[in-house]
Amino acid sequence: MIAQILPVFLIIVFGFFLSIIKIAHDSWVPILNKYGLYIGFPILIFSNLIDIDKEVLAHQVPTLVTTLAIICAFMLLAYFLIRAFHIPKEIGMVILIAGYFGNIGYLGFPLITSIAPETGATISIITAAYSISLFTLGLFLLETLSGEEKHISEILRQIISSPFIIAIAGGLIVVLLQIKLPQPILKTVKMIEGSASPVVLIGLGIFMHRKISLKKLWKPIAALATLKMIIFPAVFFLVSRLLPLGESFDVAILEASMPVAITVFALSDRFDMDKELIISLIILTTVITPFVFPFMVSIL
Repeated sequence: MIAQILPVFLIIVFGFFLSIIKIAHDSWVPILNKYGLYIGFPILIFSNLIDIDKEVLAHQVPTLVTTLAIICAFMLLAYFLIRAFHIPKEIGMVILIAGYFGNIGYLGFPLITSIAPETGATISIITAAYSISLFTLGLFLLETLSGEEKHISEILRQIISSPFIIAIAGGLIVVLLQIKLPQPILKTVKMIEGSASPVVLIGLGIFMHRKISLKKLWKPIAALATLKMIIFPAVFFLVSRLLPLGESFDVAILEASMPVAITVFALSDRFDMDKELIISLIILTTVITPFVFPFMVSIL
């Protein structure tokens, strides 16, 4: 497991080093984040979806729907609590997303398939559930929290035109219509897919070349880490005991225990989130994953 997690930190350190030797600068961060948000991660989602078999997709509908329902319920509950307690928007938007959106692809995929190699298709479907929820309801709630006055039609237009939604729609069309893409296109997609996470991790490392005040952040860090790594997967576990969802939902439970995703950092420029809080959460939750993941595997 350390072999899977260590590269994450090494790439962050590489970005930090680039900043130290003055090759990279703070101005790189929003550019790298935009690459991940508008190109890298949507291509990653598309690539995962087109690898799913049509019959497998139909069989996994209960897992997909249940995962979507739990995520959306979490977001709505977080949204109402943020409003009720007047939490500052730069922290509230982190709570809304980081409380559930984990590193289900870059880290979750290799960790879970290492113990259950046949689960690749299920992981791809669960990844789609997270992306659909984040880039529909999630974007809508983030826009309303941002404080910018936008007409609902404009927010809906931005959601529909989101590269993630386009990637999901395109991937589903390819799967359902059983379209065979030419090999040069598939190879291009795979090459871009591989660049998504490293690019954003380098940006994260560049941003870390500054003083981060953990003293003022330790309370929200502790609360959000507990929410993401304990409460969120516990809800999935309880649902699995109440509903006959089968073994495929065990994969959803394991994915729920993944650390905070770097996608949250990629979103931080667009929605003016607290970057220091996000970085601290990503690092802390990733560090404790070698303890949380084996525990989740053992109880399943």
